[in-house]
Amino acid sequence: MTAAAQPASPRPPRSPLPAEPNPRSWKDAFILIRMGVAFFFPWPFLTKRLEVDAERRARQFGTGASRRRAHPSGPSSPTDR
Repeated sequence: MTAAAQPASPRPPRSPLPAEPNPRSWKDAFILIRMGVAFFFPWPFLTKRLEVDAERRARQFGTGASRRRAHPSGPSSPTDR
C-alpha cells in the first residue's frame, strides 16, 4: 500500500467557523444577564411590577391608590373617608 492510497485522516475535516457570528448570541447573553440581575437584585423589578398592578386595579375599579396618590396634600374627598 502506498501513502497516497490511504486516507489522510480517519475522520472528516472539521467545518470552519461561520464567517458571521450567530446574530442571536448577543440577545441571549443580554437576556441571561438581565435575568441574573433580576435574580440578585429583585426589588426594583418587583416594586415596579406591584406599582403597575396597583394602577391597573385602580383604573379598572375606579377607586384606590391612583386617585389618592394624585393629590397627596389636597383635601380628601368624601369617598376616601
